[in-house]
Amino acid sequence: YSDDRIWDQVEATLENEGFLVYRIGEVLNQPGLVPNNGNIIDLAGQVKRAIDLVKAQTGASKIHIVAHSMGGLATRFYIRTNYQYDLDKLVTLGTPNEGAPIARGPIAQFFGNVQGNSSLDLARVQMIPGSTFLQLLNSNFGTRGVNHTEIAGTFLDSIVLLAQPSYAFRITDSIVPRSSVNIPNIACFQNRNAHNDFLLGAAYY
Repeated sequence: YSDDRIWDQVEATLENEGFLVYRIGEVLNQPGLVPNNGNIIDLAGQVKRAIDLVKAQTGASKIHIVAHSMGGLATRFYIRTNYQYDLDKLVTLGTPNEGAPIARGPIAQFFGNVQGNSSLDLARVQMIPGSTFLQLLNSNFGTRGVNHTEIAGTFLDSIVLLAQPSYAFRITDSIVPRSSVNIPNIACFQNRNAHNDFLLGAAYY
């Protein structure tokens, strides 16, 4: 459920650096990954389709991806399972690589039902720490040559803290703990922004 302002800032910053920027929703002619709370394994297929279309349009053999939250999991699953060695760099923003404890709680269930496109809400279940999906994704993890950088936010919203008291003892962006974003041996930067803060991505660049 990314705020479009995140991508407005990232797109403007990258274009200023000379990059040609495509949003996945524009490439696939749909509102981002659909359904936005669907099976992440299926969403990884949409990531591959978007990559193929951008390569065909530009003639590039490799592209860069900037992914927020669950989008990073979908991209990593593509790299793990159906990778065509067509990514140069991957930057993930607030991606719950080890899951988000809040995903098992009532707030996440509420937003999954209200803002989600799928009544099954599989993505939320898959992002619960220790889920079968995350175990599969992280087992014998390797980047397969992709230059991967992570960005973790560190701003904890007091309202979220009331709903998820355990976050008082963790560094988190209000949704995803920094320890979940940070995969061992992958460069991880942090800034004092919340999970959906529109400056989360642009701060890196």
